[in-house]
Amino acid sequence: ETTPGIHQILRRVADETMDSSTLFGLNPAHQAQANYHLTHVLYTQYFDDNAEGLHDNYWLPDYQFGVPHSHGCVGLRLADAAWFWNWATIGTSVVVH
Repeated sequence: ETTPGIHQILRRVADETMDSSTLFGLNPAHQAQANYHLTHVLYTQYFDDNAEGLHDNYWLPDYQFGVPHSHGCVGLRLADAAWFWNWATIGTSVVVH
């Protein structure tokens, strides 16, 4: 689950590689289940120190949006991720409930 609360965007990465080997803060059972290497993840905006963020989620079919699939991130369709990228800046509030 994404950590509830009021957060601020701390760091932005326009195009990055996300790899399960760099995850931290997960319990051992969840770490063992995490196995991915995703290139060209666009418009990532991290909003906490546990690497939770908003980002493009190109690998998820449209019919699965709204169903939990991540280790705390909020996956978005490309158009939505781009909109948030162009609208938000470092320090913009992100409210998770």
